[in-house]
Amino acid sequence: MSLIWPIVKKTLLFLWDESFLLVIFNVLTVIIVAGGPVLLMTGLTGSIESLLLGAPLLLAMPLAIFGLFWLTYQISEGKAVKFSAYFLGAKALLKPAYVWGGINLGVGFLLATNIAFYRGQGAAWGIYAAAFFAGLTLFWFALQLLALSLYPRLVEPGFKLAIRNALVLLGMRPTAALALLLLSLIVIVLGMFVPLTAIIISFSFVALLTNVTTAEILKDSEQNNE
Repeated sequence: MSLIWPIVKKTLLFLWDESFLLVIFNVLTVIIVAGGPVLLMTGLTGSIESLLLGAPLLLAMPLAIFGLFWLTYQISEGKAVKFSAYFLGAKALLKPAYVWGGINLGVGFLLATNIAFYRGQGAAWGIYAAAFFAGLTLFWFALQLLALSLYPRLVEPGFKLAIRNALVLLGMRPTAALALLLLSLIVIVLGMFVPLTAIIISFSFVALLTNVTTAEILKDSEQNNE
């Protein structure tokens, strides 16, 4: 519990200090991450223009996410952040970003399919099975957040190594990881009801909160080992 307040406090301080860059790149990330699928779905109904606009945005989604996590990693480490950090991060992690995106696309599809299937069974066991996969989805989401914050910290970034280290972090400080998940979900739900918050800051806040959480867990672990 002792880590939670310092994490929230530092996140809010960093958010205030770097609000200009975080808002700009939050808006850019929202355009790519939300705009890509929307335009693609519109294009599939017959709008060629939407399809042509949506396809590049969809391809840029992993890069946008990795760029934002790279930027917020720099901020969480107290480094001098340049405007180009977002794009440099996306470039530096180009291959890992697409590997991560492909794996998560497959996992997301499997989880969503199982939840929909078991919910439609109309029996008690189906509800329990759907709840199990919903819980598994939340666990996977928390694991991916921690993994994303680890990519910039790895000498040789890779999906397996990031996931392995994310599991270690989760095991070291499960309370901090749970707080990260809950706060992230609150911000995401808030963005659904108040779209302006999603457009302005939600993505940046979650990425920054995740990086600060990882930094504090690592710092606390080092201090305990001394």
